[in-house]
Amino acid sequence: MIYTLMNKNNPVIDFETQMGTILRITDTWNEEYLPIGTRTKTGIDVKILNHWWHGRSIPASRTGIKEALENMGIDSSKELLEKSYGLSLSDQYWIRPDHSKIQWKDINFFENPFSEDVGSALFGGQFSGDFMSPDNTSDGWLRKKWVIQNQKRVLLKSGSGESQQEPLNEVLANMICDRLDIKNYVKYQCGYQEDHAFSACDNFITPDTELITANMFMKIKKKINHHSYYQHYKECCQEMGVDITESLDDMLILDLIICNRDRHYNNFGMIRNVNTLQIEKAAPIFDSGTSAFAGISENKIKTLPLNESKPFCKYHEEQIALIQNIERYEFQKLTGLEEEFNELLKGPDFNAMEKMAEGPDPCNLGISRYRGRRDIHIERACGNYFFCIEPFYSGGLDHHKNLANKKCNKRLYMANEEETGDPTEGTISKNEMYEFIDEYLEELEVAAKLEIERINAIMNEIPKLKPL
Repeated sequence: MIYTLMNKNNPVIDFETQMGTILRITDTWNEEYLPIGTRTKTGIDVKILNHWWHGRSIPASRTGIKEALENMGIDSSKELLEKSYGLSLSDQYWIRPDHSKIQWKDINFFENPFSEDVGSALFGGQFSGDFMSPDNTSDGWLRKKWVIQNQKRVLLKSGSGESQQEPLNEVLANMICDRLDIKNYVKYQCGYQEDHAFSACDNFITPDTELITANMFMKIKKKINHHSYYQHYKECCQEMGVDITESLDDMLILDLIICNRDRHYNNFGMIRNVNTLQIEKAAPIFDSGTSAFAGISENKIKTLPLNESKPFCKYHEEQIALIQNIERYEFQKLTGLEEEFNELLKGPDFNAMEKMAEGPDPCNLGISRYRGRRDIHIERACGNYFFCIEPFYSGGLDHHKNLANKKCNKRLYMANEEETGDPTEGTISKNEMYEFIDEYLEELEVAAKLEIERINAIMNEIPKLKPL
């Protein structure tokens, strides 16, 4: 099948597909409108283009997707892409069949109504046969669906398992953002409908903008071997004329507080104007639900490493060191979060959810299970765990020495001076590695002492936060 990839009314390329995969590009019209990251110095990379195209489909890991596909009578979620022209509510790309006269204004989901059949099927409901839905291109493993409310496009996303905690985490993240004066975030509400706890948020993409995930954005230039992914992402932003420092600070500090382990490279990114092709700003913080140990039993929480993180470092102790201006956060404003969150849980929206907790083992069901783990999470996130930065810096020197002494490993592990504690790799000789490590440790020790003094001064200003 031959299609034209369109960006609104602009033809981009013609390509041939088979079984949902792009085989070859047959013609080129306006390369400048290609998805960011798909064009290299040698031309259009079909492999990356397929990565982008397949990334528009519902992942196989989506809860209930197998049953939903059977209900709709199709074999693969990739088939859904072509059934709705590849349309999405995250960007303005779509595919027009060869020789078709279809116009953007007549089919896009930003300005036209759409069917809720696919969304219903994804939540285990009936399917009446209408595939024209933005749900065909929704990503992530949680069940979700788009609806139209008061002329706005609203995304409903469910929780998972018996606790259905993720919607509550989105609201908790909003509360923290408000208190820390973090302004660029998606506003969530949560409630209960058809046996599902869900979060709801308005679409933050307009008919003139698109979301570019960090995953695709970092493909605009080749990563330098010895640079970390944090540094590479900032360099990509600088090349496009955008200062991302404050937005990254906001995201990293929030993720530390809520113990977010799922800030992968598709969970943040940039906003581009599809008419001017200019990068406008960082995307607002979104999709923070898989945090606060959601879906993990209380007994297992106690055995987990507390500081695992994404995307730039394996541990939050390392990732917090990337924050460039930690002094601007007034952490004393988090005082009282307990009362505000408790009032939310007492509200009428959660009466139905409370009923889930009734039964022979209420500690393993519903909201009561979430309440039971709050002490564990908040104490770690806002108490003893929060800002345990000094052990990282003092222990970091021994950490680097140990790495240097692994004679069988001929790789260099170093931390960029601007992002201390973010180990990255690059191949060099063993002797060069030892020489560099010796010089580097001397510089790191001086920097670490200064940083410890700076962090201690900040900690003296932070009141001890009361666990929820």
